Amino acid sequence: MSAKAGTCPITREAAQVTPWAEHFGEMRILEVYDCPRCGRFAMSLIDAGAVTELPNDERRKAAARLRELTIHGASFPLVLYRAGEKPDGSLPIPFIEWDDLVRQFPGTPPERLDRALVNLKKLSPHFGEPITSRMIDAHFDPVVFADSYEAREFILRELHKEGWVEYGSRPSNPITVTAKGWSRAEEIGKGSLMGPKTTQVFLSHATSDKDLAGLLKTELERRVPGIDVFLSSDPTDLPAGVKWPEEVQDVLRRSGIILLLATKRGLARTWVWFEVGCAWFLPGRRIIPLCLGEVRKNSLPTPLSDRMALNCDEEADVQTLLQQLAGSTGSRVADSAVGSVISRLKQLDEGIARQTASSSGVWQGVEWDGKFLAYSGPLEHLPLIEDEVFRQEFVEVLERNGYTVRLSDPARLSSRIEVGYRIVHLTDRQSWRRRIGRPAEVLIAKPK
Repeated sequence: MSAKAGTCPITREAAQVTPWAEHFGEMRILEVYDCPRCGRFAMSLIDAGAVTELPNDERRKAAARLRELTIHGASFPLVLYRAGEKPDGSLPIPFIEWDDLVRQFPGTPPERLDRALVNLKKLSPHFGEPITSRMIDAHFDPVVFADSYEAREFILRELHKEGWVEYGSRPSNPITVTAKGWSRAEEIGKGSLMGPKTTQVFLSHATSDKDLAGLLKTELERRVPGIDVFLSSDPTDLPAGVKWPEEVQDVLRRSGIILLLATKRGLARTWVWFEVGCAWFLPGRRIIPLCLGEVRKNSLPTPLSDRMALNCDEEADVQTLLQQLAGSTGSRVADSAVGSVISRLKQLDEGIARQTASSSGVWQGVEWDGKFLAYSGPLEHLPLIEDEVFRQEFVEVLERNGYTVRLSDPARLSSRIEVGYRIVHLTDRQSWRRRIGRPAEVLIAKPK
């Protein structure tokens, strides 16, 4: 291959640059860079121009993480910034988002020391043999996550203080990982501290799609080491002012990726839109609509149409999803055969669609005085009017028909909903609905 001398867009230093076509025999507006600091990676010409202008600190963090991936034998990735060519499922290499590279830089001093030690062990030719060249200079050492000579010396002194490395005071002196350091690095590896970085993934879905969401969670976690998928369920019509379940709030704040199961049922639920809307304004979050059934990625409503959506019943798009998730953790896809999963997703979706169509007009609850005490049903289509005053006979008739009933403080309702309680509505099932309550309390129930 005819590599030419060029400049790495991340470090702005000399690198070998090869056109994409010479690696893979296909034309794309991409180039492959071989950088002494970063290792090998691909990037679009548009992204390369944008990345070069980013702050030094951000570029150095990305370079250190790329170098770490190279040291640990990962396949070289396509690095995606914001403006470049998006993957279409046919790329022969994994890809990773720029924000994920920066985020995966070690955030605490102990983590930095641990990961620096493991990198040094990986660079050691054999046990007890020195690393003859640090492949660094006095300004920037990605191997030990240092951005200055002082930071590099501090990290090496700390490693030496722990008895993990021996090194001389001159930059040209070799570094040797000691027996104690070698053992420590092995312990870190066994404890998965150097394994794929855990990425919290938030999967928003309609309650009726819980089986689809469960299948996606199982398959994604099995195939992509290092991701933790949280399933959110629609709590059904929380009254105004009720506290959003704390667990949902906490996980959404910690999630770097938000998946929206965009079925016809999911897009009809205001709760799903609420969750996605909250994530929309959190910095650095990636929102990926996963379309299924009648909903397709090229016909999503705004503002979701502005995001890169995927059809999760198409093999190329599922492959793209797996690669994106793997890129967020710095791992590799463990199992890329997705045909059987797609078949199961289609079957489940068709079954749920049939069940939903046949039960869309089904009410669950108790007849009372020519009206209906509704536990569930197509309530969201009925206007909510003024509250009904609580009567003890509401409790009695519901209990006779197999419900557990209680009055609940609206401010504490979220924990009740999580165990199956729902707000009871009085309705004519045609033109109105009312909540039932008394001051500071609302009537809730669940089947026994």
